[in-house]
Amino acid sequence: MKLTKEILDEITDDISMLNIDADKIIITGSVALCAYGLKEEFHDVDVILINPSKSCHCDLLINYEEEGGDYEKVCVHKKQWNIDIFMERFADEDPIIEMADGIWLSTLGCIINAKRRLCREKDCSDFEGMVSALSGLCGLKKEEEKQ
Repeated sequence: MKLTKEILDEITDDISMLNIDADKIIITGSVALCAYGLKEEFHDVDVILINPSKSCHCDLLINYEEEGGDYEKVCVHKKQWNIDIFMERFADEDPIIEMADGIWLSTLGCIINAKRRLCREKDCSDFEGMVSALSGLCGLKKEEEKQ
C-alpha cells in the first residue's frame, strides 16, 4: 500500500486507539521508509515501544496475538494492515519527528541499524531500494547544479 498523509493519519489513529502506556511509541520499518521517500509501499506497520508499563505489556498479550521469532512482538490485526508491536527495549532508538501525541517516527539511522542486525532478505532488498532512491536524489542535485 502506498503511504499518503491520510493513511499515515489513519495509522496514528489506530495506534492511539490501542491506549498503549509507554514512554514513547515509535513507528519504524517500511512505513517510516515510505515517509522518508525511500520505499514505495508498505505491507504492515512496525511499532517499537520504549519502556512500556507492565500493565500495558500484559494488556497487549491478553488482547492480541503474540508472535515469536527473533523478537517478542504482538500483532494487532486491523482491516487494512497489521500492526506489529515490538515489546523489547531498544536503547539506541531515538525518534526524531512526533507524528501525534506520544507517537514518533523512527530515524533513518535507527532503521538502518535494525535492518543490519536482522539481515533478512527483505532487509537487503530495502537497502537496495534506499541506495537507489538516494542515488536518484543525488543525481537530481547534480543535474540542477549544472543548469
